[in-house]
Amino acid sequence: MRVILFFAVLALCAQTPPEIDALLTTGHGAYRKADYVEARKSFEAAWAAAGTLPENDPRRYEILKNLSGVLGASGANEEAQN
Repeated sequence: MRVILFFAVLALCAQTPPEIDALLTTGHGAYRKADYVEARKSFEAAWAAAGTLPENDPRRYEILKNLSGVLGASGANEEAQN
């Protein structure tokens, strides 16, 4: 029983937190509408939620790439480079 419970918890931890997917979808939609303030908020919230992901998870790169893109599009070039 404990083994099954262990693997069930492990499987749940390996999945993307659902809020990350929702935040990325919201951010992409706002970006397409040139609402860079809202897109930035969504991508920053996704980055905060990504703290639960392993450091080598490619989704972390995707979030940073999107955040950097929205910062550059909004004219915040200094922040985009950092």
